[in-house]
Amino acid sequence: MRLDLQECNLSRSTQASDIIQEILGSQLVIPNATRWNSTYHALERLKSFTSGGEGDLDEVCGRLDLPRFKEAEKTYISEYVMVLAPLALDLLQSDETAYYGVLLPTIATLIEKLQKIKRESKLQYCTPLVNALIGGVKQRFGYVFESRKCLMATACHPMFRMEYIVTEQKADTETGLREEVRRLQTPSTSPTADEEEDPPKAMEHSVYLLLLFSGLFTLCSCLSHRGGTEFRNWDYKGQPDNDGGNEHCAAMIPSGMWNDQPCDSKKSFICYDDNLILVRENKSWNEALSFCRQQHGDLVSVPTEQVQHWVNRRAQSASTAHVWLGLRFSCAMQFWFWVSVEDMCYENWAPGNETGECGHTGAVESGAGQQWVSLQETEQLNFICCKCGGI
Repeated sequence: MRLDLQECNLSRSTQASDIIQEILGSQLVIPNATRWNSTYHALERLKSFTSGGEGDLDEVCGRLDLPRFKEAEKTYISEYVMVLAPLALDLLQSDETAYYGVLLPTIATLIEKLQKIKRESKLQYCTPLVNALIGGVKQRFGYVFESRKCLMATACHPMFRMEYIVTEQKADTETGLREEVRRLQTPSTSPTADEEEDPPKAMEHSVYLLLLFSGLFTLCSCLSHRGGTEFRNWDYKGQPDNDGGNEHCAAMIPSGMWNDQPCDSKKSFICYDDNLILVRENKSWNEALSFCRQQHGDLVSVPTEQVQHWVNRRAQSASTAHVWLGLRFSCAMQFWFWVSVEDMCYENWAPGNETGECGHTGAVESGAGQQWVSLQETEQLNFICCKCGGI
């Protein structure tokens, strides 16, 4: 069916415009050849008059000596608007919202909506239009469902994360994100001219925000369990009971549960390596980060008070007054973050150091209160590496 859109151009005539305004209370939308969705908006406005105020529209046609709309034309307009509504996406035309991470979810949702319209709406005239749209969208945008970069961008968007990524692609997407984070976090061994002027440039990439929002994974955690000593596994038979008033130590019984015991009891024991390595070489923060990642795993993160105690023990043997941690201040986003993407739940700042400045990174005092301080990243300090694999 071919619909004559002459009625939509009536607003070009001043007399016709006045009549339309008088009867309908608003103007019709004029299709614009430079905007691909303007025909949709023109018919959407027309549909609002054909569906709820046929008498008023008939009066307009009578006053302007134009044929009245037939029922088939009204049905076509209604179906056309319903089919094109999911496609009239102002979202992807906006400079503020048209991020790459929005593309895949938008296309997936569009195809799903078109398929639902085709399946449930019992179209009389627009089934060929729905088929053409579904086929055209798949042909034009099918690549986004296979593009690793597009999948990574979607996973990093805080609104979508992994929701629109099929199970078979999740592992590869996560691997790609890990590789990209490594690339952006590791200082270049041969920096460009721009990087020489601004060494933290790579560290300021949005990847940190993306990962903090998405919460997908951590790269190398010094803590195999989160939450410090919050985990409990006491034997359910009233333990710990401090029987006799001298059971101040704990042991694991054959069931794997815990039991309090006198500290002078003779038992087998398990040695525990905290996987922290103090490097008594003086390096800048970026040099320390590169060294740890090449030789061990990462600069140490301190997500809990328990890890802070282990760091303090190592730092006491340092040859410098401060020891580098894997802590950096983001100039762009104005917050501190761990390079291992650990949560910043625990803090141990010395007074006045938590505000942060551009080009500053975090260190721990090797003596005194062993609190965190904010220092210029170019200072030459000892540092603590963390071996991947947990402690």
